[in-house]
Amino acid sequence: MTPLRLRVAAVASALLVVAVAINAGAAGRPATPPPTPVPPHGSPSPFPTRLATPADTDVPPTIAAGAALLADPATGQILFAKDPRARRPIASITKLMTALLARRDLPLHGTVTVDADAVFDRHAFGATTVLGLAAGERISVENLLYGMLLGSANDAAVALAIAAAGSEAAFVREMNAAAHRLGMTETHFASASGLDDDGYSSPRDLLRLTRAVDADPVHRAITATKVRRIPAPKGPARVIQNRNVLLWLYAGAVGTKTGTTPRPRHSRVTRPRVPGWACGPWKIVSLSNWA
Repeated sequence: MTPLRLRVAAVASALLVVAVAINAGAAGRPATPPPTPVPPHGSPSPFPTRLATPADTDVPPTIAAGAALLADPATGQILFAKDPRARRPIASITKLMTALLARRDLPLHGTVTVDADAVFDRHAFGATTVLGLAAGERISVENLLYGMLLGSANDAAVALAIAAAGSEAAFVREMNAAAHRLGMTETHFASASGLDDDGYSSPRDLLRLTRAVDADPVHRAITATKVRRIPAPKGPARVIQNRNVLLWLYAGAVGTKTGTTPRPRHSRVTRPRVPGWACGPWKIVSLSNWA
């Protein structure tokens, strides 16, 4: 086997275990994230608590996900693919495009006045994953990005969309235009949050989106953060925990975004470092899977 093929095989063996472990939930490292505190009406993420590593890394793992892609986005080289052009619902991975456009259109340290249309009633669908924003609340673009990308806050996504484009509907049109410019031909966005909507994408397209998002060091820093304290209008700060369990269970994980709704079940874009591989600290691997 040539050195290049050996390297590719080693990387694939090391990283494809991520998909298997999340689907299998077998024994692994004991360190687990605590329940996710998302006041006032949030709920814990359905975290797996263990990560499995196959004993024989020379044996290709079984990929239970319906569609997956392993790639080096620095070059675009695809190392592994399983139905990479399959269109699937992506849930909160939608928020990566929202983040990309928010960074394009809004100053990071600017302040957003929360529109009433971004506020979720406590009994509304999607209200279990929110920052608990109040109409008229003033909050920084940076903290909205942290809330959206760590805690997957739906109200933060809508607040950014309205601040950037005047309405969520106008922002969604911008999302689809941006997808077209990126060559995401198997993608359609229907909301800024991805909250059980009619949006869809493919592993191939999510690779394109991830490359664009992770070209921004601000996004890389946010998605690698485990916990963020965000000021509230009154009372204690909101404590937002990253719902990407791999940041705790896989030593090389440094991003990026997860998504879960009743229809797609689980979707994930993961950016790991590979110990011992001669590459820069932000060599990205995009893994998108649906159980």
